[in-house]
Amino acid sequence: MAVIMVAIISLLWSTVASTSPSAMLYIGGETRQLYNNFTLGVYTLVVDASNQTQHFNGKPSYRHETGSLFLYYMPSLMDGPSWRIGDTIGDSATYVKIEQTVELPELITEPLYTWSGSDWIVMDGISIVPFNEGKNTCRHLKLSGIENSNMNGIYENRNMTNRHRPSYYHMVLAGYYLYYTSYRRRWLVDSDFNDTAYFAYSAANWRLHPVSTNPWVVSIATWKQQQNVVLNCLDGNIQCSYILLSGIVETPSINGLYENNNKIIANMSTYTKQSNTAYHIYFVMSTGSMGKWVIDTDFVSTHYPASSNTIDIGTGVENNPTAASYWVALGDAEWVTQENSKWSCVDDIDDCHHSLCKNSGSCIDGVDSYSCNCVAGYTGSLCESELNECLSSPCQNGECNDAFNNYICTCREGFTGRHCEKDINECESNPCLNEGNCIDRENGYECNCVPGYTGTKCETGTYISAINI
Repeated sequence: MAVIMVAIISLLWSTVASTSPSAMLYIGGETRQLYNNFTLGVYTLVVDASNQTQHFNGKPSYRHETGSLFLYYMPSLMDGPSWRIGDTIGDSATYVKIEQTVELPELITEPLYTWSGSDWIVMDGISIVPFNEGKNTCRHLKLSGIENSNMNGIYENRNMTNRHRPSYYHMVLAGYYLYYTSYRRRWLVDSDFNDTAYFAYSAANWRLHPVSTNPWVVSIATWKQQQNVVLNCLDGNIQCSYILLSGIVETPSINGLYENNNKIIANMSTYTKQSNTAYHIYFVMSTGSMGKWVIDTDFVSTHYPASSNTIDIGTGVENNPTAASYWVALGDAEWVTQENSKWSCVDDIDDCHHSLCKNSGSCIDGVDSYSCNCVAGYTGSLCESELNECLSSPCQNGECNDAFNNYICTCREGFTGRHCEKDINECESNPCLNEGNCIDRENGYECNCVPGYTGTKCETGTYISAINI
């Protein structure tokens, strides 16, 4: 009997030891819940100062990512033993219950129930699974469907998590980041990570990635022309040491005195406001000769609270902001739902499926794009053009004639070789007679005759016959 008891105890111990609690859990799914969806999300194992698991009623407990909810086991309640989610560990007034007495919550197979206000209802499609932060996350996300916005495009994983979820940056435009905030329970597109002011947000959700969080809501502000803007150069100098700006109505704090800060951008002077509000005036190029003056809080942003009309710097206008003919400023922003907005993972999409590579070019799959590797003789983004091998001017002393994947050099007289690179040595045939020295020239030769001979080839003697007197 003792042997049997030892065997049973050993079996129980091995079972408990082999099922150590996961450090993190994820409670969620693809089904949107009508009740208490704030209880969904990432839960972290509760441990003490020595990093030892803290048990409650003999089982581990977990803290929600917001810090305001807990998952724990209650063995003795009126409706039977169950795992619960409540405001504090041990609280009998709870939001979620699971009527299963397993050792660890990730072993739960029974449905989760949530309190609707009058009854317990099934949280359809919701489950509890172990969670490994940063694992199995999408490398590249594509945002589309935002009307008239630079936010659309490809976002790449930063390999840095935020609230246990991956964060991303726009691959083309600086200043756009995608991340999750537990405080607001939303995914955000923002210029930083402080979630106080942002460009766009998802509906409140618990998801580990923004896919399926559509539609998104975007802050849209309209440009309003400022009718009475005046910029006065106070010193009359073309460089303007000081400029007084007035008349910006939408953001009155922009108005005031600006001083030339001796910083040059786009070959233009820049100005900084002389007050506690850090605004700068500087020039931004849009094409080779076109651009506009902008007012911003830094020198790198692509979002400006005010800007001038487009100016052609090639027309001889003064290189200071007084040259602008009118100014616009952003009015109050409104939150607008983008019904066609969509996030999608583009890691595993074969962009070569409908490639347009021509002339036997091979397609190379990219991130929401593809490129064509052309066979010899063709060029262009789609291998659509026959390569003109004469463009590199391979013929050194002759005319190049293009051929398919080849070229032929027609050499000038006096030259030979594949590239007409060899000067023909006309002295090789020893044309100079009577021991004359041959000097090679381009397409010819010159004979340096010994005394007593002359002629092109030193063929004529110049000896004078002796006369007896």
